[in-house]
Amino acid sequence: MRGKYEGSLLGIFIADALAATGIGLSKEEIKSKYGSLRDLIGGGKLNLDPGECTDEGQMTASVLESICTLRSFKPDNIAQRFVGWLKSRPRDIDDFTRHVLERQSEGETWQEASEAASYDKSLDTAGSIAIIYSIPVALLRIHRPKKLLEDVSTACRITHWDERCVQGALVACYAVTRLALGEPDVYGKSLAFAAEHAPIYKEPLAAVPQMRYDDLQPSGYSIATVQSAFWFLLNSDSFENAVCRAAALGGKRPDAIAALTGAFFGAAYGRSGIPERWIYQVVGRDRIEVLASRLYELSIA
Repeated sequence: MRGKYEGSLLGIFIADALAATGIGLSKEEIKSKYGSLRDLIGGGKLNLDPGECTDEGQMTASVLESICTLRSFKPDNIAQRFVGWLKSRPRDIDDFTRHVLERQSEGETWQEASEAASYDKSLDTAGSIAIIYSIPVALLRIHRPKKLLEDVSTACRITHWDERCVQGALVACYAVTRLALGEPDVYGKSLAFAAEHAPIYKEPLAAVPQMRYDDLQPSGYSIATVQSAFWFLLNSDSFENAVCRAAALGGKRPDAIAALTGAFFGAAYGRSGIPERWIYQVVGRDRIEVLASRLYELSIA
């Protein structure tokens, strides 16, 4: 089980870094320029170092550090860490997340900033980043279903109050925990879970088996990201196959789809299912593995 935690969390960082190279490029441009994305080479629009993550991975790291340092889920501390991250001038941060964190840095509580920003029609309020960074919270609560629902919802709302984000985090995090527990038919169980706890996602998830690769939309929109990750879950047979195809989508936010797909397949196959070359390429690998192991211990305490 410890290896499932390592796999899921490493999966986020590795897949994020892999897909980041193709941000802003079309599938055809990726193929022409790189052939295929199978190594963590960095560069791209964000000019990242090899193995460096985008905002999805960096905010996930903040959540992971908070939980493991305080040995508990403390949303106020996570919010403080997010503001500190903003002040570090990250290379990648979307406009909505920046807006929310700037409001927090100016004195609003995270609840005030996040809820108020969710009504701003000039911004894309339903992005995917909170879906990804909520995964460590779900793994912490893997054996406590009611707390998982409560704490994942709270974690998501630190930056993204929109119900499309909150319900997306719930269904995605539920799937990650079922995969980590080795349960069968996670897609079917996630459909049933959505009907009860995430009704916005009932129809989008039901449509996944009829979708094709070219139907996937790497826009960063929460529903599209969750749909795409479930599509890869149903149509891929290994971590490498899934995240390479996710990275090859290109578009506005392939890193969001790849990161969630990496979490799914890392949870399903564990650390041993991830190519070693990728594990050793990812920036901060030693720290991620230590924190993943600590998170596992906290989850069974």
